[in-house]
Amino acid sequence: MPSLKLSHDVNFDPFQQAVIFLSHDWGDNDVSDVLYNELRQSFKVLYDRRTSKNVNDPVLMNIGDHKLKREAIVASDMFLFVASNASMNKSSWAFTELQVADGSHLAQSNRIVMIALDEYHIPEIYGNCIYGHCKRATIMADAVTIAESIRIKLAALGGLGKTPYGVVAGREPSILIERLLDLPTEKRSLYPLAAVFTAPMAQRLIREVQKLPIVDQERLCQALMDIYLWNDHQITRQNAIYLLSRVRNDSPELIVEAGSRYPILDESFLYRGFHVALGFFGNLDATNKYAEQLLTNRSVQWRTQRDLNTQFHLLYYGGKEGTLAILRTEIDTLSPTALLALAVATLGLISNFQSDVERLSLKQIPMEKKGVSPYVIKKTIRMIELRARR
Repeated sequence: MPSLKLSHDVNFDPFQQAVIFLSHDWGDNDVSDVLYNELRQSFKVLYDRRTSKNVNDPVLMNIGDHKLKREAIVASDMFLFVASNASMNKSSWAFTELQVADGSHLAQSNRIVMIALDEYHIPEIYGNCIYGHCKRATIMADAVTIAESIRIKLAALGGLGKTPYGVVAGREPSILIERLLDLPTEKRSLYPLAAVFTAPMAQRLIREVQKLPIVDQERLCQALMDIYLWNDHQITRQNAIYLLSRVRNDSPELIVEAGSRYPILDESFLYRGFHVALGFFGNLDATNKYAEQLLTNRSVQWRTQRDLNTQFHLLYYGGKEGTLAILRTEIDTLSPTALLALAVATLGLISNFQSDVERLSLKQIPMEKKGVSPYVIKKTIRMIELRARR
């Protein structure tokens, strides 16, 4: 399957933001160690490997006392339980952890996954939690299969979709909306928001948000602002500020608040998305300056921005032909105003058609009246002309 490398400094795998709580009896450390080492390649894994003999084990993840462990279980995106005679013994700490998970949202949302070890038969009461089997003799191969199965399950639970370019967000808008509305009380990760959107999925999510009652829209917007200000993941923050700019772009206070954590150029994906959001917030000067730098700045950082901007458009609109069609429509219709400068600059980076030179020349004055810098338009025309002559 082809993929797009959007930026060298960003991890575009949303599953690496998902949190798995791996529960096991210490007597099954030989199996759970292998599972842990495989799972941590794809997810954040909470794994307590303490034993009575060796509390300084190199793969130890000490998640603290019982109260902290309870909080960690409830905050996880999935509870993975290695079911065996040892772990299902009521005197086992693992069984206590299972009870905590079973009494939380994890059970209600089908997020408890049980892996039967060797020939152990999981009780019928947990029949809907059975997700697979593993054996000590084949644990290396079994761990790979389990990890892939968990990716598939998390994708479904998080409303993530799959395109020829990789995993994308927003396949099920209701899932993401519910997650955002629950943010003040639920401390789970935001992996459903940690993937790139395609245009159809972003537009569908925005439409669904706009249908919400005003009180829920306000709650969701506050959640998005909190994510943008306090989260550390570039894609998650970029998605948050972009969505916020699309559903609440009439608030000067929000613009000021967002500017309090202005991204730096080295945060390449977020930097680009933030300037797109500024356009929807009404700051056309900022988007014009971004477009000018995109066309002219020869620094390494701006070469990264040019590559990122082009590759993102190809993913967002489904390829070069789709991108060209959308950019031409935006220029022909002079809409949306927020994206006009970026649409012109992006057309200059990817088009080699003389007809686009004529299109830009025809629309130059109307675009200038809409706030697009004359320099951006003229520079784009020159770039396309040179490319068209080759």
